[in-house]
Amino acid sequence: EARAAWQASHAGAGGASPPPTVPAARPTATAVPARPAPVPARAVATPVPAYSSAAAAAPAPKTIMCYGCRNKFGVPPNTAIVACPFCKTHNRVPP
Repeated sequence: EARAAWQASHAGAGGASPPPTVPAARPTATAVPARPAPVPARAVATPVPAYSSAAAAAPAPKTIMCYGCRNKFGVPPNTAIVACPFCKTHNRVPP
């Protein structure tokens, strides 16, 4: 009877009673694999040749003289005809 009186007195005082609280489940810890320790980089010395490989691979550029303006200029390798950079005359490159 006391319970009924209590429910009657609290029925109009804000509605239903709050729902019972359920303790929240604690999140389980997920296993994270341990990272291996980083390996320090080793300095590796590369042998340096006594001569420059770029100079040995590329021969000296060929130089010709323009037959139009008589100025000398360099010619790229494996070129048969080249235009003079000064007067734009086409010149045959000797073999």
